[in-house]
Amino acid sequence: MKGQEGFQKGFLIYEVLQVETPVSVNPDQWDDGYLAYSTVEERLSAVKGKDKDLKTLFSSHTGDSGRGYLMEADLWRERDGVYEEMSIEREDGNFLIQTWRLYGSAETPPEQGALRCFYRHTKTMPRGLSLERGLFKEEELKSIEVVVPERRLHFFITVKEGGD
Repeated sequence: MKGQEGFQKGFLIYEVLQVETPVSVNPDQWDDGYLAYSTVEERLSAVKGKDKDLKTLFSSHTGDSGRGYLMEADLWRERDGVYEEMSIEREDGNFLIQTWRLYGSAETPPEQGALRCFYRHTKTMPRGLSLERGLFKEEELKSIEVVVPERRLHFFITVKEGGD
């Protein structure tokens, strides 16, 4: 079929939660990502190795630095052939948590609810995450394009720079 060059079969787990308290997430367990505060955005590396988890950051105000409240976090990693991206956003007094896990080498569904998908490695152009130049500068972000026909989904998962 035309337009399917380079796509491979895989499985996707997509979860959405809305919670009153953000989950505990250790930034050191993720390859990269960004944190969006009320007034500024920064790379995940700014908090890596500082013994802070995202639950603490979401629950506190960083007025001393002028950043304001943590409003959103987007994290990504690859572990044992599984690509994962997590987004945590403040929303109407709650937190919206979305997680995507792509199992690229699985021949059978890794767990109940896994959706058959097709994916390929690609590059996307970085967008400016704030009014200043983008956090990811001029380099392209590595991404995986994912298509889930059963749900009519088409999206991209970010992977670490230098990853494939």
